Amino acid sequence: MRKIGTVLSILVLLLWSTSNAQNYALEFNGSSNFVAIPDHDNLDLTGDYTIEAWIYCHSFTTGNGIVSKYQTGAADGFVLRLGDNQNISFDELQTPTNLLSANTWHHVAGVINGGVCYIYIDGSLKTSSSSYLHASSNSDPVCIGVDFSNRFFDGLIDEVRIWNDARSVTEINNNKNIELTGSESGLVAYYKMSNGSGTTLTDNTGNGHTGTITGATWTVANDLSLPVELMSFSAKSANNSVQLEWTTASESDNMGFIIDRKTKSSDWVQIASYISDNSLKGQGTKSSSTQYCFTDANADIENNYTYRLSDVSINGDVNILGTTSVDISAVPTTTQLFAAYPNPFNPSTTLNYNLAQDSFVNIAVFDIMGRQIKTLVNQQQVANQYNIQWDGLTDAGITAPSGTYLIRMQANGYHNTQKILFLK
Repeated sequence: MRKIGTVLSILVLLLWSTSNAQNYALEFNGSSNFVAIPDHDNLDLTGDYTIEAWIYCHSFTTGNGIVSKYQTGAADGFVLRLGDNQNISFDELQTPTNLLSANTWHHVAGVINGGVCYIYIDGSLKTSSSSYLHASSNSDPVCIGVDFSNRFFDGLIDEVRIWNDARSVTEINNNKNIELTGSESGLVAYYKMSNGSGTTLTDNTGNGHTGTITGATWTVANDLSLPVELMSFSAKSANNSVQLEWTTASESDNMGFIIDRKTKSSDWVQIASYISDNSLKGQGTKSSSTQYCFTDANADIENNYTYRLSDVSINGDVNILGTTSVDISAVPTTTQLFAAYPNPFNPSTTLNYNLAQDSFVNIAVFDIMGRQIKTLVNQQQVANQYNIQWDGLTDAGITAPSGTYLIRMQANGYHNTQKILFLK
C-alpha cells in the first residue's frame, strides 16, 4: 500500500503506526520482472469494468505493461500500459502525451462504461472514445508489470484494483488515496502489496486470485515518495508576461520551489528560486492543498516558452515536478468566439476565442431544448487568446447523446452562440 488516506481517524492512524505496518510496493526492473495471476472466469472482463493502479516510473518505453490479460497473440484481453510518450494506453486508446513525470507517483485508471473507454490520470479525465479494443474472454493470465510483447515496466507499482463495473470519476477520486477493505461491491481482485516479502502476491479481496512474483522486489513505498505531491501546473500569457499557477496536494519537508525556462532555441535557464523570492517558499510539511502563483515579467511577444517546476527538500534534494508550455502573443484587438473545429465532431471539438480586455467569461454547452449540460469556462480571465475542448461529456460525467448542441459565450457584454453537431 503506497500510503494511507487522510480520511482515516486519528485513532486508526495511531493504531496503524504502533503496529509498525509498512507501505510496500513492488519494484520492477524493466527487463524481466512481472507478476502472473492465473486465469479465472471472473477475470475475463468483457462488459463494463475498471482497472486502477498507482505507478512510479523510473523510465518510459512504449508499451511497458502495468496490468493486462493480453499475453498471447490475438488474445484481446484488457490491457493498461504506458503509451508512446510519457502517457497511458488502455485497451488501445491513448491519452495525450507528456502527462507522466519520472520518479513521481501517478494514479492511473481505465474505465469501460457502456461502450465508451475513459482514461484518468491522478483523478482527472484525459481522454475518452467509443473507438477502442473491445476485450474478449481468453485463457491468458493477468500480468502486472509486462504487456503481451514482453515489454517490461521499469519502476514501482502499487494498489492494483480490478473491478467488474464502471467506476465513476467521483468514486475514483474518493478512493484512490485510501486503502480498501477488499469487500467492496464489484471488486474482483485487489493487490495492496502488503506482503512485504516472498514471491507470492496476495489478493486482498479473498477471491483467491493469488499472484506469483518473478524477479520483482519488495520496496517500502514511502521512502520513494516525493516531498511534494503536485495537483496541477499551468501557464497563461497576460499583457506581455506569463502567469504560472500550481497547486500542491501535500508537502513534506519542502523548502521551496525553483522555476526554469527554455525556448525552442535555448536550453533550460533558472529564472526564479525560493532563495530570493518569498512567494516560492514551501510550506515545510503540510497535509492540505496550497496554491502558488509566479509571474514571469520578462517574456517576449511571439515566443514559445516551456517552464519547469522543481521542489527542494530540507536535505537539498531537487525533484522535478512537471513542465508546462505557453505561446506569448499580442493582446487581441477584439473579443471573439471562433467556429468550433472539427464540426461535426467525435470524440472532441476545439473552441478558440479572443479576449480584448480582462473579462469574466462564461462558455457553456446547451442541448437543443435550451438546457445547460456542460460548463466549459466560468471565471475571470485576462485579455489574451484561448482555446478549450469539449469531449462530449456533461457536467455529470456522462457522454451526451448524438445530436445538435449550442455553444454560448458571454464576456463583458459580448454574446455569441453557435451550433455544433456531436456524432457517435
